[in-house]
Amino acid sequence: MKTKKLLEKFGDLLSFKKKKRLKHIDKLKSLLTKLKDKRGKLEKMIPKEKDKHKAKRLSKQLKVINAQREKGLKALQELSKQ
Repeated sequence: MKTKKLLEKFGDLLSFKKKKRLKHIDKLKSLLTKLKDKRGKLEKMIPKEKDKHKAKRLSKQLKVINAQREKGLKALQELSKQ
């Protein structure tokens, strides 16, 4: 194979990896948005909840969502750097 063909194949491969990474970034952004919306809903529900057990359960869900969102934001930063 000549050099030109090899370089074209290599360029196609890099282009494919870039498209795949960008698609992954888009999915991650979408999930982060959904988690942010869910977090807002839970933050509004907790003060309104009269049952202490339900409020505690909602608080735990909120902590989990915050932790997962932080992980997602770090992953998004790493993917964006590449």
